[in-house]
Amino acid sequence: MEYRKKLEAEKASSTGQLLMQCARLWNEYGLMRMEKKTGISVRIAHTQLFPHLTLEGVRPTYLATRVGISKQAVGKLLKDMEEAGIVEQIPDPQDRRALLYRWSAQGREGLLLGLSLLK
Repeated sequence: MEYRKKLEAEKASSTGQLLMQCARLWNEYGLMRMEKKTGISVRIAHTQLFPHLTLEGVRPTYLATRVGISKQAVGKLLKDMEEAGIVEQIPDPQDRRALLYRWSAQGREGLLLGLSLLK
């Protein structure tokens, strides 16, 4: 029981812990508002990819490396996002066998809307 009290005291006095909780709640709030406005449901897991997606397109292996998750996990997230109309895949102009993923027109609009909702 003593450990639990110490742990709770440390958590309560930790600025980092508070900031992480705030970030999580802010993300959830923004996603809720986004879904209400657009009808598009995005999970927090999807948002891990957002900072790394580009208008030109990136390979899934790049996303996996940047986010620190498996290529299979990135593939699942990209599939979800593609089905929702947020991203699209295009052939890599440097290697036609490879695919790039980029923001779709709907994804670009949603990105701007999402950023405006979080002001």
